Amino acid sequence: MSRVWVKWGLVLNLCVCLCPSFVFARTLEEIHKESNENRATKNYVHKWLYFPALIGMDLSGARKVIKARPGTLEIYVSLASWCVPCQDMVKEMMRLEEKYKDRDCRFTYVFYHDVPADVKGFLRRYPVRRYILASDQVRQVLHNPNLPGVYVADRWGWIMARRMFRQKSDVEFLDRLIYQTTIY
Repeated sequence: MSRVWVKWGLVLNLCVCLCPSFVFARTLEEIHKESNENRATKNYVHKWLYFPALIGMDLSGARKVIKARPGTLEIYVSLASWCVPCQDMVKEMMRLEEKYKDRDCRFTYVFYHDVPADVKGFLRRYPVRRYILASDQVRQVLHNPNLPGVYVADRWGWIMARRMFRQKSDVEFLDRLIYQTTIY
């Protein structure tokens, strides 16, 4: 019985060794290229990038600059007042914000494609603490992300995560990430 297994093991090893490796590499390259093309922010894949300052406006139309604060985990939530999935997500984000309020993390809600009147109505229903209305600069910097979405900058200001929020598992992912990075 063991000789049969040894024979098949040798045959399998020969097949793997004789098979051109470029076939595997090309397939992996195609898969990688396809996955990068489907991302909203191709430039953030496999790169360490410092999270830039966001220049937008507040409800009065005044210029507002949001910067990562050293030593703080920064969570940037991309949303729009008219987006139903965003409204569902913001409830979960507010829950996480309350859960981790004693830790060094800050949530910033970035409103896309909204006017101040719509944001005011949204804030009456969902009273978030820190927000900004996205300007053209913000849309260019974040490559006009799909909604809803979250960017996370670590304590040193580097982008450490970007995720689209469509499922409950996405909120669980962010919960674990915040817990693990703010535990000390």
